[in-house]
Amino acid sequence: MEEEKQEIKPIEEIKFNLEKKKEEEVKKPDNAGALVDSAFQQAVVVQVQNDEDVQKQLLDGAKKAVQNKVDAITERTEQEAKEAYFDNRKDACACFGYNEKTTEKWAVNYMNWWHNFFTAIWITIGMVTFAPITFIGRKLKVIFKQTWLAMVLAALIYLGVIFVPILINYLRSQGVL
Repeated sequence: MEEEKQEIKPIEEIKFNLEKKKEEEVKKPDNAGALVDSAFQQAVVVQVQNDEDVQKQLLDGAKKAVQNKVDAITERTEQEAKEAYFDNRKDACACFGYNEKTTEKWAVNYMNWWHNFFTAIWITIGMVTFAPITFIGRKLKVIFKQTWLAMVLAALIYLGVIFVPILINYLRSQGVL
């Protein structure tokens, strides 16, 4: 059999109907529907103007809406105040593991009181133990430039200041001085 050759036909161009619809094809507006909508709107206005119950309901609804907005603003303001109060006492709260900015002010006050109480104790202990040595050591570091040497000398000076008067009193009581 002979091979049949088929002719390849060119593809026809596809035309999309993208033309604008003619003005005749555009639907005309529904005049009856528009008329009913307009009449309904007017009826609503008349009802609101003349019916005291409707007016009262609208005023009550408006009052509730205003009160809700005021409450929301008040809550937001109180939240910001709590956050600022917490931020100013953050270190005291950190001693207790609190990092929530929404912590109540009374709780922050107690944690702050506790922190201040023990800070005062720490300062009192430090005044007679490490603070003088640290103070003298920093002053001596200007002269000796080596921190370890300055601190050793500061400790010796501090011990001398503390124990020399005690030693003098002891020697006087023994009759040596």
